[in-house]
Amino acid sequence: MTDDTHKALKTAAPLAPSCRIARRLALGPGVALVNENESNEVIARFGSSYDDALADQLTLRTIARIQAQGVGDVRAAVWQGRAVMRLSVIAWATTGHDADCAADAILSTWNQVHGDYLCQEREAMALAFG
Repeated sequence: MTDDTHKALKTAAPLAPSCRIARRLALGPGVALVNENESNEVIARFGSSYDDALADQLTLRTIARIQAQGVGDVRAAVWQGRAVMRLSVIAWATTGHDADCAADAILSTWNQVHGDYLCQEREAMALAFG
């Protein structure tokens, strides 16, 4: 990295919390962002490598677990006929650290849901093939 690039990064305005969350979620395997994050809202889908019906189920399970664990105030919605998670960042006091913690918690919850699904699939395969 050049000195100019380093200086520009250090002096650049911080990302809005919703953009920061969106960027972190986009790095998660199996997570797809379905909106251009130009506002305070993040719209994401989980299980993007699976067929639409299974991704709908995994998205809804992830949302339910996030809500049950109190990780954040996310909502289920439908976008172009598919289940998605909506997250709005509306508090002016939300910091970059807050955004990082929220994204990490959401990704951790998705990893739990996905892991549960994979274990169920392995158990079903074991029963089917003895």
